[in-house]
Amino acid sequence: MKRLIYLVVFFPLLSSCFCDDPQDVYLPPIPDSILNLIPYAKNQSITLVHSGGLEIQYQINRFTEVQESWCEFCCDYVYHYEVNTTQLVPDYNLPMLSFQLYSPDSVFFLLSLNTGNSSFEIPFSYLPENINYQATLLDTFRLDSISYFNVFAIKGVSYQFNNDQIFFDSLYYNYSHGIIKLLTNYEESYILKP
Repeated sequence: MKRLIYLVVFFPLLSSCFCDDPQDVYLPPIPDSILNLIPYAKNQSITLVHSGGLEIQYQINRFTEVQESWCEFCCDYVYHYEVNTTQLVPDYNLPMLSFQLYSPDSVFFLLSLNTGNSSFEIPFSYLPENINYQATLLDTFRLDSISYFNVFAIKGVSYQFNNDQIFFDSLYYNYSHGIIKLLTNYEESYILKP
């Protein structure tokens, strides 16, 4: 019986010793054409106006770092790729808005916005085959007297388990202006101040 226990415990450990080391694959940096899909620069600021009139200023922090794919057991390759993060830090008690942009050649081809307990996947282009089921492309989106063109209306995915809490559930975004409008589940809005 002891031999069986030793076999069950040590066989997985011994078998893992027979894996070759994975090969490192370094993917190219994120091209400027992709980085420009997020129109914010480090140390810039933008202002969003709440539907109640309060103006909230967001300070921009932007940086790129290299990450690697995760491998638990006997992988052939470990991929090293860039991730660009753009953080919009509010001067008011609201969640930070954080864009994550993964290299199009990486394991994850993604442009997303995280807003506390919800997230939005932003399409990489205006081509219909690149627009996901949560996004609709609007030719023109009008706010007050300003018209914005080629705007994505995106429904967010909420990680909220308490229906009484407020979270962002809709985003209006284009590549020229970035966030144009955010809506909460209680129909409050945050609109880009021109």
